[in-house]
Amino acid sequence: MNTKKAAAAILSILLALIVVLGGATSAHAATNSDPVGIDPYGLCSTTWTYTSTSRGTDQHSQVGPTQSNHNGTSSPATDTFTATASGTVSATISGNANVSANVIFGSISASFGISVQASITASLGNSTQVIVPAGKTGNAAYGVWRAYTTGTEQLTNNACVVTQSHSVTAYSPYKVGWNTWIS
Repeated sequence: MNTKKAAAAILSILLALIVVLGGATSAHAATNSDPVGIDPYGLCSTTWTYTSTSRGTDQHSQVGPTQSNHNGTSSPATDTFTATASGTVSATISGNANVSANVIFGSISASFGISVQASITASLGNSTQVIVPAGKTGNAAYGVWRAYTTGTEQLTNNACVVTQSHSVTAYSPYKVGWNTWIS
């Protein structure tokens, strides 16, 4: 075989390899050989996400003093309690959250069907009534109810792999109201 024919044969082989290897990069995305959730070509963006996972017992954040009235009669009595103080109650988020509070509030609202906010103000003049049995005391505390929730925050890298995950706890205000009880 002469040198020209050998060079032509080598050139043909090299061109064929270039075509095959060049096509492998674009064809790779269409194969099913990659493990689920792993994208070696960086089609994901590195980002933190938050998902609400559970709702516990709501917490009442009191604004002003507890009011009490004893029923010294032999019959039930209706007591009216009126707010004598006002104040603002804010959300508390613990667990070193990397997402914004609004992302957490949106997840809570979507997961549990309540509209939570960063803060709510309880105003003067709000009243409630309590039926107090004979010989008992009616108690009332005015304030803001906060939803107690937990969730999971995760960091996903550009290969679509979760690299960090931790729990976040939130107490999020969602309504003004009274906490009443009989003692």
